[in-house]
Amino acid sequence: FNISYDVKSFLHPKLPKKIKYKTEVEKEQKEKQFNEKMISKVLRKRKAICSGYSELFNQIALKVGLESQVNIGDAKTKLYDIGRRRVRVNHAWNSVKIDGKWCLIDATWGAGYVNLKKEKFYRKFNELYFDAPPKQFFMEHYPKKGVWFDVVVDKNEFLKAPLIDDNIINGKYEIIEPKSGVIETC
Repeated sequence: FNISYDVKSFLHPKLPKKIKYKTEVEKEQKEKQFNEKMISKVLRKRKAICSGYSELFNQIALKVGLESQVNIGDAKTKLYDIGRRRVRVNHAWNSVKIDGKWCLIDATWGAGYVNLKKEKFYRKFNELYFDAPPKQFFMEHYPKKGVWFDVVVDKNEFLKAPLIDDNIINGKYEIIEPKSGVIETC
């Protein structure tokens, strides 16, 4: 409700800064400092892309005593994503443990959506991305290593699977056939 998607940063990303380190401890310290600066910037500007949403969510969850982690991987959002040959790291989301159960959270997608033609973010809370069912969630999200706890996500199935909408995520519908391609709903 309080953070808007930073469409400008998404459309015109800055080159990533390289973090130099000599040890794993130093690497972790520098990553922590980088994330703290990012979270501070998100709170100050009230704008973020997925990494800002997920790092902020993670920090809030940890501060209230929940186990939480940031997940990175691939997300499918456009028609040309169907049938790609490779996965890429282009998105971040969270896992949080609530009452002994790990839940999938995508605070970015739960905050609203972007109209790329208008280059505008529309705030629209979507509860479906807060504790989304893994089977449906992983039709749109591919974890970097292809595994989320005990769930293995098949890379080839992810790449060729159709784009889905909220009716699939919330379990109202299930895709029976085709297992790949584009399905339009009315």
